[in-house]
Amino acid sequence: NVFFAFIVYAVRASFPGHAALVWTPTAHTIAGGFLGLLLVFRTNSAYDRFWEARKIWGAMLGRVRVLSQLAHRSMEPLDREHFLTLLCAMPMVLLGHLQNWGGDGRDEGSERARLVKAVGEHDGALLFKSANRPLLLCKMLSAISFKVFNDVAAQRRRAEEGG
Repeated sequence: NVFFAFIVYAVRASFPGHAALVWTPTAHTIAGGFLGLLLVFRTNSAYDRFWEARKIWGAMLGRVRVLSQLAHRSMEPLDREHFLTLLCAMPMVLLGHLQNWGGDGRDEGSERARLVKAVGEHDGALLFKSANRPLLLCKMLSAISFKVFNDVAAQRRRAEEGG
């Protein structure tokens, strides 16, 4: 662009007052209006995408809160601790999946350390090996809840205790 502008300036300076080199500002006015509309539409589109993502993220966090309340009310201490640990890691794992943390050029050691810190050594190793970590995390959560809510004896015992 600078080179092109320099060429235009050099031609105009070389031939001052030449009739073919007299330009009107009409083209710039039209181009400015067009670029302004284009910028408005792009900004509006970007804001719509941001708002939709914010709504989805908020709904997901709301569901995480509901599941944590359910775990506190109806699970035994060990199952509850494991379930809540995995559940707390869900937003981080989903964010990492969406931002492609495990992709090319990423530091695998820090990624593994982040997972191990969030969910523990065994679960972190399982998640690290997975290609779709949020899906595996959901399967792990469903396995715990399936075990808890299909244990009829534990459900009766909890009902008798008033819990």
